Amino acid sequence: MKRKPPPSAFNRAALVVIPGLFAAVPLVFDADLYSFSLLPKRILLQVALFLIATLWARELTTQNADRPPGPVFLPAIAFTAWSVLSVLFADLNTFTATAFLSHQVTFFFVYLVITQTATSTSIDRIVWWGTLSALLFSGIGILEFWGFDTSTIPSNGRPSSTFEYRNFAASYLLAALPLIGVCLVRARSMPQLTIATLSAILGTLFLVYTRSRGAWLGGLVGGLVALGTYVVCRFDLTTTGSAIRSRGGRTLAAIGVALILVLSPWSPNITSPEARSIDAKKADLLDAMGSVTDSGAGRERWTMWSNTVDMIADSPLTGVGLNNWQIAYPPYDTGQMILPGSAPQRPHNDYLWIAAETGLPGLLLYAWMIGQTLWMAIGLVRRRNENAVFVCALLFSLVAIHTHGFFSFPRERIETSFFIWGAIGLVSALACREQTRSARKWPIPWLSPAVLALCSLVTIVEIRFDRALLKGLQSFAGGDLIGLDRHTREGLDAGPFDSRMHLLRNKVHQGGGNYLQAQRACLEGLQYHPNSVELLSDLGMAYALGNDLGKAETALKRAIDLAPKHHQTHNNLGGVYQKMQDFPKAKAAYTRAAEIKPDYTDALSNLGLLLMVEGDYDGAVSQFEETLQTRRPDAALHHNLADALYLRDQAGDRERALKHYTIFLRTWRGDVSETDIAKDRMAEIELDP
Repeated sequence: MKRKPPPSAFNRAALVVIPGLFAAVPLVFDADLYSFSLLPKRILLQVALFLIATLWARELTTQNADRPPGPVFLPAIAFTAWSVLSVLFADLNTFTATAFLSHQVTFFFVYLVITQTATSTSIDRIVWWGTLSALLFSGIGILEFWGFDTSTIPSNGRPSSTFEYRNFAASYLLAALPLIGVCLVRARSMPQLTIATLSAILGTLFLVYTRSRGAWLGGLVGGLVALGTYVVCRFDLTTTGSAIRSRGGRTLAAIGVALILVLSPWSPNITSPEARSIDAKKADLLDAMGSVTDSGAGRERWTMWSNTVDMIADSPLTGVGLNNWQIAYPPYDTGQMILPGSAPQRPHNDYLWIAAETGLPGLLLYAWMIGQTLWMAIGLVRRRNENAVFVCALLFSLVAIHTHGFFSFPRERIETSFFIWGAIGLVSALACREQTRSARKWPIPWLSPAVLALCSLVTIVEIRFDRALLKGLQSFAGGDLIGLDRHTREGLDAGPFDSRMHLLRNKVHQGGGNYLQAQRACLEGLQYHPNSVELLSDLGMAYALGNDLGKAETALKRAIDLAPKHHQTHNNLGGVYQKMQDFPKAKAAYTRAAEIKPDYTDALSNLGLLLMVEGDYDGAVSQFEETLQTRRPDAALHHNLADALYLRDQAGDRERALKHYTIFLRTWRGDVSETDIAKDRMAEIELDP
């Protein structure tokens, strides 16, 4: 009897690394990075793929055959190649397009490597190791929801576990839960079934606790498709000896369902620090489900979608270039979504996002790839493939994730994109398992290590930038200009991955009084993001501080054209007009800022200061007093009122001025030199009341 040759180093490594990635990628994060979830997951994936690709290329130098890539190869490589070409279409910022390309190309190699390595053993490991990983990250998310302090794991919106934001966690749970279901029906012992059941309970609760209605809809659609496939194809869900068939298994399943029904309605009690809390309308489970039909629900998404359709209409064939949506979007917004400190980065719809950045051809190629995969998966189930249950779970996950993609952006997230492209590779491998072809006619295996090494290098440099960005933002928030100077230098040395680094660099120069350098920093940032409202606004201020008022007006008006509701920019423009001695325009700008944000004390105070400049001390006193009565008072407002009273100098004004100067000195926390005028005038009043 002829003995089978021992598995190669390539196959042995893949048997550990690929399932290990399904377990590890969802769990990885680095709290010292701004993109603390995305970049660590990406570099882990790239390094692991580089290792496997290197062994693959080495093996093919001594063997003449490998597995065919399958029918999905053509649309997959076409979509990836079109994404590469889209970098050339990125008239706005080819740098960010190239950086995102490393992200996109990496996933093509996920598909490619898995088509060459998938075996029954690796599939079993993917299912079980992924189930154990889900048990861990779901447990963390539930503890967050219940009020346990998990602040060592950063978050932009809890419960998020290791995924950065709760919607990202929900998206990945759509991938994980069907595979957990495979564990449930394949478990051959009660310990295995207990682990799978516990993972299913925690994963389902975590999905409910994310309050992600788009993910819930995705799960419903995916479940219906999987159920319909089962009804039509009638394959065996369980195997002989499955623990779930036993009396104890059925009891365990009933307990699991009961726990889910009891614990799902709980309301959030999140105590860990977070950037965004769960909307009050979605805190209660029934309210969250009912809020889908509320008036105005999803209005912001509809606005972005409508504007993105206009963007696509302007560049239907080429798009605006990979990763350039956020740069191209502001002119289409007209102040609907862009607000101070907030600007959309993607349209919350993967398909509009793909079409906007790579054109309609890119969207069609992606649809071809996914459609071909789903068709192959249905074919495998219909033929009752030995892995029909697993394939049906992949079908469930792919449909669910892509349904969620109508309302979110799974393609940006490493863990979810890894699962999508991994599932494509697994379906392809199962469909083509018995075929062979010459590898020497297929150059991609030898190119893979070099391409993945380049992608990894891009990510390493981006991590260096990202670390500096986080430290820079922390230094700016803490008023540490020396630290801000150091970190912005470090970030820009790595590369212009994000125009906010130029914005922070401008803050360094403005803080040091180097207005010409501040202008230069803003202009450099605008080369990479010409529609940045923040950069334009700060450029206007840098010009104004340098007394170049004409350019200041131009920059600020451009910012207002892009974001008419940016109240700070209107206020700054009023300051420029006041310097120009154009008081009517200054008053109109201040008034507009106050209309947009009625509690904006700076604009209301500036209106009073403008009245003082015009000599209308009665109007100034009334303005300041009204602001103090109706708005949250600050130290500067007391100083301004005291100045107006002192200059008006009517009966009793000096005593009132003394009172407000005293309050100012007691509450002022800024530069001590700002107190000199108040102290001098208080001394004068006390000598001559």
